[in-house]
Amino acid sequence: VFSVFVLHGYSEYLHLASDLFAYGIIGPIASWFTLNWIIQQMEAREQALAAQMRAEQEQARALEAAREQERVLAAICSNSADAIISLDTTGIIRTWNRGAEMMLGYTANEVLDKHYRFIVPSEIQARGEIEWLAGQMREHGFIRNYETERIAKDGRRVIVDLTRTAIRNEQGEVIGSSAILRDITERVRSEQAIQQLNLELEAKVAERTSQLAAASEELRRRNDALEQANRDLKKLDELKSEF
Repeated sequence: VFSVFVLHGYSEYLHLASDLFAYGIIGPIASWFTLNWIIQQMEAREQALAAQMRAEQEQARALEAAREQERVLAAICSNSADAIISLDTTGIIRTWNRGAEMMLGYTANEVLDKHYRFIVPSEIQARGEIEWLAGQMREHGFIRNYETERIAKDGRRVIVDLTRTAIRNEQGEVIGSSAILRDITERVRSEQAIQQLNLELEAKVAERTSQLAAASEELRRRNDALEQANRDLKKLDELKSEF
């Protein structure tokens, strides 16, 4: 085009030289730049695809790790020897693990969708424990190491150490609570037995101390009587000597 319109009327040598310049130098340079741009675009696209694949793989690994952690936590909660119960905001039982079955005797099918008050002794309900626990959840979001009692299916009284924690969603709203009950019946009864033994021992020690004090007082009186008898004997001896 250049040789036709610009060099029109010039000699054929100039036309040939311009064609050689256009097709021999400018053309390859333009082709090289074009190919280089295409290669750069392809490499950038490959890099972007590789980065996207790596991100997707990392996300998949993180998701699998989170799922594995959830499975482990679920297995721990399900098979824990302690009773682990989840409640909604109104106190309705939503989950009931194997530890709760072993401790209180109820199966999950027997308690799900019921209010947990049926395992709380009536006198404890009368003291307002259910309302107090609900208030603690609203105010503090948790309660730890609270000693109370629960009723098993067979009527047994189970002394438990209660830890209850509020459950929140991603927006921070309370959607329920989890309760962990640890059976401390044997420990408390052992402590009570030890306290009773201590009281009995203290009573026996006090009784024995009282007996020893009485014996000491009796001994003192006898010693005083003996001393008086000795003084009387001395007087008799003196009177006898004078006589």
